[in-house]
Amino acid sequence: MHVMEGELEALLPEAIEWQSFKAGSKFEVPANSSFKVKMTVQTAYLCQYR
Repeated sequence: MHVMEGELEALLPEAIEWQSFKAGSKFEVPANSSFKVKMTVQTAYLCQYR
């Protein structure tokens, strides 16, 4: 997941705390898993499946 603009918070698989990701940052999630995201400001992101 690439954060293009704004900021989002993600609760990644097996994590107990939300992590913040600002514009220009990215994170990866293992295949066949799920995660949660929340935004408090207008945010644009790009999600790539590989």
